[in-house]
Amino acid sequence: MWETHPNWLRRSNIPLTIICGPPCSGKTTYVNQHKAAGDIIIDLDAICMKLQPGYQHWSSARNDESRTRLTGRAIRIRNIMLARLPHAKAGRGWFIVSAPSQEERDWWQAKLGGELVLLNPGIEECKRRAIRRGTPKAVAGIVDWETRSEQPWHAPVQHLAIGVDGYPRA
Repeated sequence: MWETHPNWLRRSNIPLTIICGPPCSGKTTYVNQHKAAGDIIIDLDAICMKLQPGYQHWSSARNDESRTRLTGRAIRIRNIMLARLPHAKAGRGWFIVSAPSQEERDWWQAKLGGELVLLNPGIEECKRRAIRRGTPKAVAGIVDWETRSEQPWHAPVQHLAIGVDGYPRA
């Protein structure tokens, strides 16, 4: 089990920019244009690509078991990277997360600190980009992002118990 929104996160010790927006809004492009050598980039898609060479977001079935396992592993690594931000000594941090609602964006910023950048060139433009880059399945993610952006959001409640091995269990 993994935590999508770990309540135990602490504020970053280095300057942090949280980049939010729908699929195909330019989040990764923005970071690539602004990052410097030595910066920490926390991007779930990039983590998935490292874990599974050849991985392409929006290119396969969204709910198959291997994709769920990959996502779980990637979220755990992302959370470890986020947990290290309070101990970082140099560079900047860049955290890419879709966060469709203002409440969710506020939650991430309250937990991690830093500056928040929302990239949204418009839903139709995002859809056009998805088709142009050869990921038409991303259109469903764009529509989902837009729908969720208009709905109230509340942080997931974490119910943790301690297992017999002494580690927390969800």
